[in-house]
Amino acid sequence: MSATTTGCSGDCTAPTAPTLTSTGKAATSVSLSWNGATDNVGVTGYEVYRGTTRVATPTGTSYTDEGLTPSTSYAYTVKAKDAAGNLSPSSNTVTVVTEADSGGSGLVLDNFDGSPAYPSSAQNDLGKWTGGNCFLDGGGSGVVTGGALSLRYNNCGWFGSDVGVDLSTKTHLVIRVKGAADGEQAHFNLGLGGTTKVFADYVLDGGAHPAITTAYQDIRIPMAANGISRTSPGQLAMGFWYGGNSTITIDEIRFE
Repeated sequence: MSATTTGCSGDCTAPTAPTLTSTGKAATSVSLSWNGATDNVGVTGYEVYRGTTRVATPTGTSYTDEGLTPSTSYAYTVKAKDAAGNLSPSSNTVTVVTEADSGGSGLVLDNFDGSPAYPSSAQNDLGKWTGGNCFLDGGGSGVVTGGALSLRYNNCGWFGSDVGVDLSTKTHLVIRVKGAADGEQAHFNLGLGGTTKVFADYVLDGGAHPAITTAYQDIRIPMAANGISRTSPGQLAMGFWYGGNSTITIDEIRFE
């Protein structure tokens, strides 16, 4: 007599489904984050899907999908995975339309390419003053490496860059940035055009908020919606006195 068994042995419980949100987008990238799923043993990672294609298997709760096409709609879902290989149900679907290609219409405040040299020239790409203090490298000013400004801080640091031009034809402040770890958006404020907020409190198009990850992304801040004066922008300033310690790296600051 033969017997047939059914069911499974060991860990047979799948994690709960994550809740997915989009935290930023650019012409060729989309940034995503999700809440940590739960499991009876433990979640070991996640699978990110663009449509039906798995594009990443991060262990953390954020991911930036790069190399995309401007002005194109992309749909994303995420699944959680445990050590036994059990996959959760799919998260909610988040559909994001990438930004249009700026076609070179952006006004660069600074791209830290060495011309002019930071901080020795004390000028940004608009020929205005720039500088910093209290950072842990570069004599307090931060250091430029690989064409980007690295600002390492420990509850202290100030960066300023004068704008001094009318931005009435521009709608967004764009900062291309990454962090040494997730979450640096809560460590500093940003001031421009009469508005100063913790970076995490700025509102992006669609109602999301900035979230800095370990991958570069263009964080696009709509100026009018955040109360930033475009006719009198004054100085762009960042202050790092919110109890955090980490490093952010800024590849470019521009207006589009």
